[in-house]
Amino acid sequence: MLIPGIKEFRAQDYTEALPLLLESAHDGYAEAQCAVGNIYQLGLGDIDIDEMKAIHWYYQAANQGYSSATSNLAGMIWPISSDAAAALNQLAQQQKAEAMEETVLAG
Repeated sequence: MLIPGIKEFRAQDYTEALPLLLESAHDGYAEAQCAVGNIYQLGLGDIDIDEMKAIHWYYQAANQGYSSATSNLAGMIWPISSDAAAALNQLAQQQKAEAMEETVLAG
């Protein structure tokens, strides 16, 4: 199932993607939460950069084990605490390994 807003995000139509992704993010889809974090972190499309919103959405996705969000969160935290960022990077690697293991077991 393609999560609403992901197609638009991948097509780089961020203005169209954001409202769809926000709805999906509020519904708990980690991929959408991470994409919303990307939009706010980088100010994609005509969206203003908002680091607090980016951190919020990366955190939501990271709490679900979404390794890309955990890595992105680590990158944002690095200037504040390199130790916390290193721990997040280690967690992201663990999440990625666990996701790959689940894929192998499901296949």
